[in-house]
Amino acid sequence: MTAMTDIVCVVDAKTELGEGTLWDPQAGVLWWVDIWGKAIHRYDPATGEDRIFETPAYVGCVAVRKKGGLVVTLADGFYFCDPEQGTFDNIVDPEADKPATRFNDGKTDRQGRFWSGTVFEAPPR
Repeated sequence: MTAMTDIVCVVDAKTELGEGTLWDPQAGVLWWVDIWGKAIHRYDPATGEDRIFETPAYVGCVAVRKKGGLVVTLADGFYFCDPEQGTFDNIVDPEADKPATRFNDGKTDRQGRFWSGTVFEAPPR
């Protein structure tokens, strides 16, 4: 027996480096990031709308906050983000002494803690 699945593109985003999908069950939307494009995407399957929120630096990942808004990692640390207002409030840069790294992928664990790792970025040649 062979199973067939039709794959359908729902957002033709043309991102530079799309990653970090996160389903928000309360809002019924899918969050994801375009790292090199410096953008956070919010896709609403009910309307088909893909809203794009610009970020001031490379964005690594997002998590939804209980208090509203997001926690995000930008290249230089953790931030509280209100995507509707376009605000990014710095929480901490735990690797301020390592300018050759940037925050990359991350997720929230079962206790609600947001974890993110860094990646080495070689300087351009």
